[in-house]
Amino acid sequence: MKKITFVIFLFGLFAFPNICMAALPVQSIAHVESSLKCGWEKVPQDAASKIQMHLKQEMCRFEQQTDYSLSSSILDGGLSLNVNKYDTRFKRGNSWFSLSLHSVGRGGVMLNSAEPTLNPDGSKLSLIRKGMTEWYVNRGASLEHGMVLNEKPKGAGLLNVAFITSGNLTPIQDGQDIVFIGEDSMRYAGIKAWDVAGKDLSCSMSVADGKLIWAVDDSDAAYPVTVDPTVTYVKKVTAISAGAGEPQEDAFFGHEVAISGNIIAISAYGKTVGTTVSAGAVYLFSKNQGGDNNWGFIKKTTAADAGGDRELQYCMKFGEGIALSGDTLVVACPSKDIGNPWCGAVYVFSKDQGHADEWGFSQKITNSVSANSRFGNSVAMCGDVLVIGRMTQWVGGVQQAGIAYIYTPNPGVPNTWQLLKSITAQTEAGTPDYRRGASFSKSLAVSENTIIVGASNAEYGLSVAGAVYIYSKDAGSPNNWGIVKKIVARKDNGDVDVQSRVMYGLSIDISGDLAIVGAPGYHIGAKSSAGTAYIYSKDKDGADEWGIVKKLVAQKDSGDEYSFKDAEFGKKVSISGDLAIVASNFGAYLYSKSQSDVSTWGIVKAIGDKEIEPLAGLGEGVAICGDDYVIGSSGKTEVNLANAGAAYILTTPNVTKPSGCADKTVIATEVQPAGTSVLMNSVAKRVKTTKEVKDEHQTPDMDSILGANVYEFTATVTANKIAYFGFNSSSLGERAAGEVNLFKLFPDKPSKSFTYSSGKNPESEGYFWITDEGNSGQYIDPKTILVGARTYTVNYAVKDNGEYDLNRVLGVITDPVVPGTVGGASSGGSSSGCVMNPKADLSMELLGLLIVALGGICLRMRRKIRFKNY
Repeated sequence: MKKITFVIFLFGLFAFPNICMAALPVQSIAHVESSLKCGWEKVPQDAASKIQMHLKQEMCRFEQQTDYSLSSSILDGGLSLNVNKYDTRFKRGNSWFSLSLHSVGRGGVMLNSAEPTLNPDGSKLSLIRKGMTEWYVNRGASLEHGMVLNEKPKGAGLLNVAFITSGNLTPIQDGQDIVFIGEDSMRYAGIKAWDVAGKDLSCSMSVADGKLIWAVDDSDAAYPVTVDPTVTYVKKVTAISAGAGEPQEDAFFGHEVAISGNIIAISAYGKTVGTTVSAGAVYLFSKNQGGDNNWGFIKKTTAADAGGDRELQYCMKFGEGIALSGDTLVVACPSKDIGNPWCGAVYVFSKDQGHADEWGFSQKITNSVSANSRFGNSVAMCGDVLVIGRMTQWVGGVQQAGIAYIYTPNPGVPNTWQLLKSITAQTEAGTPDYRRGASFSKSLAVSENTIIVGASNAEYGLSVAGAVYIYSKDAGSPNNWGIVKKIVARKDNGDVDVQSRVMYGLSIDISGDLAIVGAPGYHIGAKSSAGTAYIYSKDKDGADEWGIVKKLVAQKDSGDEYSFKDAEFGKKVSISGDLAIVASNFGAYLYSKSQSDVSTWGIVKAIGDKEIEPLAGLGEGVAICGDDYVIGSSGKTEVNLANAGAAYILTTPNVTKPSGCADKTVIATEVQPAGTSVLMNSVAKRVKTTKEVKDEHQTPDMDSILGANVYEFTATVTANKIAYFGFNSSSLGERAAGEVNLFKLFPDKPSKSFTYSSGKNPESEGYFWITDEGNSGQYIDPKTILVGARTYTVNYAVKDNGEYDLNRVLGVITDPVVPGTVGGASSGGSSSGCVMNPKADLSMELLGLLIVALGGICLRMRRKIRFKNY
């Protein structure tokens, strides 16, 4: 006991003042956690998880605020809920709407609701009325609204629950959802209903005459019945957001967007800076700035940051192209005057250049002083690879054939880059493929080991059809960046789908083993420039063959084709893991890949003005990373300024995806060892680069990763028993099954490699095996060559509290794994970093809970002060 008290005393001398200082001025758990960062890595994993859970619960509590029985809760991103006996108000910034339960019944027999009794219980608030309980649960990033009806209302027809709506947000029907539209729009979505036996009930929502109505088919339901929708919000950012600067006419904020991890970059290439018209600027927003998931403004960069007024004076349209990867921002200015007009320059900014989180200027890259060379007409970056395009370059005497330059970090000067080599259009045999005006490098995209280059005016036969060239890092020799494939438009069955002058390759992107190419000028029947996009997979039809897996066209949420003349679907594209977003002149479209078939891509959401904001004019820049995506609207009128521009940041909706598109992530296998029971508590699939995986999990010796998915889960299992888990993957490559590996990731020591099992269902942990997902789980022999782009199931065995279990709590397994290539992964090894003795767990946990309590008191004090003036 003396030891515990002494540890708490010593740690408290240093930690407590910092925590209170951090907690008092903010409402976000992220800021409380950041105050612990200096010693957080010393807290054992299970204790850290409990502390984080308690912090989250503390932030999400409902509490009494005034004498009028007002209860409130601050949500991630600044969304607040305020409840009294008469209505419930959802508020974000100056935007709000309220719901007030009016009546329950059927058709013409609706009974008015009685005044409720409010019963707050932690993160859940119940409004209790006779025969029913309405409730709200604060999930942190969203708010769950629901109701339990104890008895079946009399009458015939659908069960109806009616709420009166009010506020300065306008409710609009969007398919099955309701969007409350305005400055900070909110989505009321995902309604579901079930009876006491767990049977799903058909249900829907609608708005009319100032009322929001739930409708449920309870004809065969056993009561009580539960109805359960969710409230989330749409984040809108502009040049005026959070002090980012003044909006301007013709600034075109949102022309280009980029996202990497928790940072979003948005360009306004027409912005006037000082007295320089159309000088341009780029704005940076951070996901947790000002609150969890808030996407707050952190920095504005211009050419003046790279050299003062003189640099600014000769730079037009700074931000015409941008690239963002990790801690590096790249800004293209192809109109830059360097002695002659339109020479072009590229500017590099680094997160910690000058000071921590400064995003300071680190380098200007130029290549030519020739007029109209437009160096930097395109830029792309991933990790240690930077590619810059110059599509006007003469090559081999061919006018405007185009060229791309590959840069890698300069080891002698931190945060700077040096030229590695240039690449030009080539056939797969390595012979020149130059074409006059082909615009090679009109677009660029890069992953860690692959560069793809768009040439939207390349020839195919006698047609100016466009082409895309794919280069691999080690093709031919190490770091050679040699050509591996030239691809053209193809139908789903592989047949050529070439049309003349459709700008195939105008937009491209890559994520792991998948690439997407836009062709905005594609004609669909009589609908000219309706547009299309194509998705390719690296090993489809053979190793490095980059075969077609899906041709996309604009679709409604129902899956029906939704093509229009001059829509230019495919003008901008972005792909991340199993999600792709395609822009058009009429909005954007979000698609998801099936986990059971790489060739199956279904529409998740069509996103137009009515889903976001009236006259939003969506469809300029688009970018997606993991579960977050951003859509630019550079032509948006803001504060009566035409083309001032805006951008909208969204999270992929938690909706039922089209048939064949359910994302299984990690599942417990159907067959488990005798005596083992498994309950999956949470699953996730994170899209990460190899560098991010190595940095976050401290696995510098791990070999390159196939694809970019990290699979994670937490499960409750029978204590000390082995359990089997699995996930589907279509990115295992064209190789023998035994040449695939599975790495178990740890935050504080090198990764461990699973061993390929000699059969299914091994008796020991640390083994994995591959089965043919499409052939009823047939075991794949390690010598069998896998078919490229086919989906297989990767199965593996982990023992509770064994060597491969990250979570030391008995009966709970926590597991991040990533597929990779054989070799290089450490099998065990000593710990790196500072990890406390496991016997100290109790001390650290007690200390952590004391910290939580103090932090929670500070947070609640601040919250009460804030809501006195609500």
